[in-house]
Amino acid sequence: MPDGKTTESSIPTGIHCSNYRAELEAIMEALTILGRITPSIPRAKAVILSDSRSVLEKLEVLRGAERQQLAKGFKNAVQNTQSLVLQWIPAHCGIEGNERADSLAKEGSQLEQIERDLMYSEVKTIIKNSMKNKWKESHPEFIRQDGVHQLDRRGQTTIFRLRTGHNRLRHHMNRVFKVGETNLCSCGEAAETAEHVLQNCQTYDALRQSIWKEAVDMTTKLYGPPHELERTAAFIAKAGIAV
Repeated sequence: MPDGKTTESSIPTGIHCSNYRAELEAIMEALTILGRITPSIPRAKAVILSDSRSVLEKLEVLRGAERQQLAKGFKNAVQNTQSLVLQWIPAHCGIEGNERADSLAKEGSQLEQIERDLMYSEVKTIIKNSMKNKWKESHPEFIRQDGVHQLDRRGQTTIFRLRTGHNRLRHHMNRVFKVGETNLCSCGEAAETAEHVLQNCQTYDALRQSIWKEAVDMTTKLYGPPHELERTAAFIAKAGIAV
């Protein structure tokens, strides 16, 4: 404020709230505060700073109740100001005011939250994020920089099936689907599992040695860098093993 005073606010944004909604609610709250305090400040100039570029860009295309609410907030705020500007600032760059705003946002998240209507896009985003988090919890071995993403589609399918054990090798097909009379590999030495095929089956000794000149463990073959995963996929393809 021109007199050096500071006004702070933390508000609840609802039980289910996307980042977009939280940023939009913050702008609405800023407009409400401006509408309340600017009548006492002659020819006030105001700037609302936000580190959410996406929200600022979408303000021009809002529709329905949101647009009406925002328009009302702007009307109340600008009628007593000489100018009102919305400006983007980068996040997490040590800007003192922005860091304080983040702290206030965290305080707001600890307040009692109420049920509120959501837009379709919000519901879709919340469900998508929820499913993504649940998947990560159930797949702790997943690595975002996983080299498997650099393989072609066929290679990816091969590696995923070998990793999960959900494949067409005899062990899985016989145990889960009761297909075939046995889970044994055609070599007759052990169950036909990914580990047996990749590491131990004598039927593929020559091919295995031609692809891996030195011994390589299972973790590297299934979770190693891209070139190791490519070797594994190539081994399965050249061996003619259907996974």
